[in-house]
Amino acid sequence: MAARTQKTSVNRRQFAPVVDLPARNVEPKTQLGARISEAKYRQLKLAAVLRGVAVQTLVEQAIEEFLANHPELLPDLARSRRSKSTPRKPR
Repeated sequence: MAARTQKTSVNRRQFAPVVDLPARNVEPKTQLGARISEAKYRQLKLAAVLRGVAVQTLVEQAIEEFLANHPELLPDLARSRRSKSTPRKPR
């Protein structure tokens, strides 16, 4: 039998560093159905893999960041609660 030669250096991909994830919260979640192009999904999936997180986590972070950067899009909840003078009648 011929002796096997082994490579001394192995070219392997390095894993992405694990990011500090926020603590999991126990708030109820709802499913978000959005249609995006396959190319955009591949980019999103690649970004998630490179950061070491799930696509869901990356999407949640993106939504939180968007809402934080655009407060004018959110209704003023304190004002809308005060404006309701009579409670809604049950059906």
